[in-house]
Amino acid sequence: MQKCTSAQARGRACRPGRGINMTLNSYKEEARDFLEKINALNEPPERKIKFLEEEFKLLKGYVETDEVDKIRHQVYDMLFLLFGLSAAYELDLDGEWRAGKEHKQKKYLSRQE
Repeated sequence: MQKCTSAQARGRACRPGRGINMTLNSYKEEARDFLEKINALNEPPERKIKFLEEEFKLLKGYVETDEVDKIRHQVYDMLFLLFGLSAAYELDLDGEWRAGKEHKQKKYLSRQE
C-alpha cells in the first residue's frame, strides 16, 4: 500500500491504495518548481498575459480547423501558463475551485429546482 506522507508534503491529496490524486495546487507547485529552475517565476505578469494571448490565438485556430491533438496541447500550454501565474501570486486554486463550485451550484442549480 502506498504511503501518503511525501505526497501530502508536496501538496497532493493521497488516497492509500488508489494512487496520488493531483490537486490544482499541486499542479501550481509543479509549474512553480519548473519556472524557478529556468528563472522565469518572477517575470512580469504582463509577459505571462501576452503568452496566454498568443496561446489562445493558436487554440482558436486549431478549434476552427478541428485539430484535436493540437487543441489538447494548447489547452495544456494555457493551463501551465495559468498555473505559473497563480504560483507567482501564491493563489490557493483548490480553495477557489471549492468556492466557485459552491457559487455555481447556488447560482445555476438552485434555479432548476
